[in-house]
Amino acid sequence: MTEICSLSEKKYTIPEGILTCHFSKCNRHFSPEDLFTVVSRNNPKRQFLFLNKILCRHVPSRPSLLRQACRILAKKITRSPYPTLFVGFAETATTLGAIVYREAKFPDSLYICTTRHRFDRPVLATTIEQHSHAPDHILYMPDKDLTGTWNLVFIDDEFTTAQTAETLYEQIAKKIDIASVEYVSLLDWSCKPSHISLCSGSVTFTANNVRHDFPKSPQIQPKVREPPLGTFGRVGFREHDIPWDISFKKNDAIVCIGSGEYSYDAFIVAELAEMAGINSVCCATTRSPIRKGKYIKNIIVLENEFGLPY
Repeated sequence: MTEICSLSEKKYTIPEGILTCHFSKCNRHFSPEDLFTVVSRNNPKRQFLFLNKILCRHVPSRPSLLRQACRILAKKITRSPYPTLFVGFAETATTLGAIVYREAKFPDSLYICTTRHRFDRPVLATTIEQHSHAPDHILYMPDKDLTGTWNLVFIDDEFTTAQTAETLYEQIAKKIDIASVEYVSLLDWSCKPSHISLCSGSVTFTANNVRHDFPKSPQIQPKVREPPLGTFGRVGFREHDIPWDISFKKNDAIVCIGSGEYSYDAFIVAELAEMAGINSVCCATTRSPIRKGKYIKNIIVLENEFGLPY
């Protein structure tokens, strides 16, 4: 159930300017304050970032909140007689997409996610996310045969214009017969009423004359060693279970940390712990160049396990 948002407008002030959110609809279970705040981003293309509070990504959050949000979103996706290809966006929405896919429980469906990594494998589609700090999106041909007619569902944490997803759709539609396409997100600022989200509206940003020395955007580059192609959703999965037996002590308090695109398993471990009564939260490493400020107090910068900057 969606409803008119009780909060019609809110201004978020960061050193780089003022972001004004004009809210049109929000889910009754999650207010805008529950879902996000706005922080500074170290990127001249867009100097603000919607910091999601329930995504289990940039800040630790409880798995049960993300599970609840994904269940709400999944119930809104249109069912049809055709199989459905669910596509999550790297890196922020790889786990979000997987959970929505599992909650939808569509027969003959498949989940696949975009990646920043290059492999010697047939490519289904590629695109550039214009405002992103890590702009390349590659969608590889999954192991499953995609002949016949499919529905397509794109899942991201936030759509501003949905241009990146629309570009991928145009490329995919050249190789696969697509019956319908839907766009699913936690936040949606595209002003497209057909989109599915927990909170929607529009945004305007009034920039200040603040100048920074911006770092170069990390590009896909030669790796020390290849990340595993089959890991998680890069070539698609239908069922995915963590390969470990895990037990928890009654008084444990744990933080599960995912690694870049590979963060779904960390979520599942954190969720199992929370269900067992453990004080458990989940987050993941990210390429998002967030600046320190009121909400983000500490940042650790490191290379990932494949010798690349996050």
